[in-house]
Amino acid sequence: MSNSSRTLALLLGGMAFWLAGCSESKVNITGTIMKGGKPLVVSKETYVTLQFLPESVASEAQSNSYSASFDQSTGKFRLELSPGKYKTNFIMALPAKDGQMSRPLPPVKSATPYDLTKSQELTIEVP
Repeated sequence: MSNSSRTLALLLGGMAFWLAGCSESKVNITGTIMKGGKPLVVSKETYVTLQFLPESVASEAQSNSYSASFDQSTGKFRLELSPGKYKTNFIMALPAKDGQMSRPLPPVKSATPYDLTKSQELTIEVP
């Protein structure tokens, strides 16, 4: 291998290492939404969303929220987000009856933030 080939290989290897170090790390969050001590199981027609909102953002208008994917048949959720402290916002809308539009139930917001600095499993109780 010539000097220029070695230099190029070292340069490319160093760039790959630098780029890998600069990428933002993510944590995997899984868990179950509970109601009355049991997993929240709902029909496929029921709309459910669980949002994670960074606590450090000064105003909600500037906030990036992360929505978890939710399995209606098991009550389990999962998402990937940047490490940090987050509050949750749970919204559910029951299926419409007799052709009328369904209004979502009032959102349930967490009072205290979750410290999500590593991958973990959560249990979130809703009323």
